This record gives sequence, C-alpha cells and structure tokens, in this order.
Amino acid sequence: LVHVACGSEVDEAALMALLESGGVGASGLDLVRPELMDHNAPRPEPAASRGEYLALIGGCDFCHGPTLQGGQGPEPGAPPGPDITGTGRLAHWALGDFAAVMAAGALPDGRTINPMFMPWKGYRNLSGEDLQVLFDYLRSLPEARSGSRQG
Repeated sequence: LVHVACGSEVDEAALMALLESGGVGASGLDLVRPELMDHNAPRPEPAASRGEYLALIGGCDFCHGPTLQGGQGPEPGAPPGPDITGTGRLAHWALGDFAAVMAAGALPDGRTINPMFMPWKGYRNLSGEDLQVLFDYLRSLPEARSGSRQG
C-alpha cells in the first residue's frame, strides 16, 4: 500500500514517472484506497532532499508512522510497522541489506516480508542511486524521543 499526496504538477509528473518505470502501483499492488486516507490531513511540507522525497512519495509514513519510528498500517491483520530510522531497524544494516529488502523482501536474518503489508515489489525497480539516497535519508533521521514506539 502506498499513500501519495500530489500537491503540484511536479509531484504528479514524478508519480507518473514512478508508475511508468514499473515502480509502486505498476507491480499490480494497490495504492491506498481512498476510504482509508485522511482527506482532512494538512498538506506535507515540500521535501528537503531527494531521500525525503522518495520516502514521502513512497508512503513510508503510512505504516511506519509520521517520524518513521514505528506505526501501524490500517489494513486488517497488518503487523506493526517497525522503526526504519538509523536508530531503529536500520542501525545495523548495510546498504546491501536495505537493497535486498527493497528488491526481494528478504530481511538480513533470512525472514521474508509479506508483500501484502510491505509493498517491496513496488520498490524493486528503484535505481541504485535512489536506494542509496533513501537509505541515507532514513539513517539520518533523529533518534526516537522517550515514549516513542520502536521496533
């Protein structure tokens, strides 16, 4: 599932390029159903970096929470979305570990991620450069504040 908020023609063009490249949605996975979206949510601020932009259009916050430090997707039976910041799950991952998750849903410990809940099939066509900037962005995020959910 992916939540996309287009706020400009540039956003719409980027989304179309992603879809045409075989990225999110083109893999046969559904985008977030409209009835699950908060249509009254404030517009997000423009992304400060390409990595932040990829996380935003990829809908990472939809299941991993607004700070990406853990959350809960709305789909029935969905497991909690883990902390995907540099102080959470990614703290001990190399870029190759991240790339394996994004390309094949394979975690470093050998488990696989159910594509029904983590749409890795929609991300497997990201370029090496895009994977690198997304990984760098996620690892750069600040440590979870006391009381924040991690995983």
